[in-house]
Amino acid sequence: MIMKESGLNEANKSSKRKPPVQPTDESQADRDFEAGVKAFEAGDYAIATSKFHDAMQLSPEDIVVPFAHVQALFASGQYQNATDALQEALLKSSPGQEVCSTPVVYIPTRAS
Repeated sequence: MIMKESGLNEANKSSKRKPPVQPTDESQADRDFEAGVKAFEAGDYAIATSKFHDAMQLSPEDIVVPFAHVQALFASGQYQNATDALQEALLKSSPGQEVCSTPVVYIPTRAS
């Protein structure tokens, strides 16, 4: 008895042959995020906060940017704003959704 492959199997095989999806052109939100990361790394937390905020406005569905924004707020000493922003970001996330894939940033303390 000869068995034919199901259409589902054929679809699976053809989907494996497709080239990987290429990223789209970098958006202004991407550029703002990158500028925020660079500013954060340079210790310019006010600029980082501003750039992350701009990126959030341009890409409100992005779930990573709000957490970078929270880190910048916290690093700049805006603890209440950081708390408020964190609560808002968590409320926007779905239960069980991975909400932050960025590592926790180490903020060196100043010598007293």
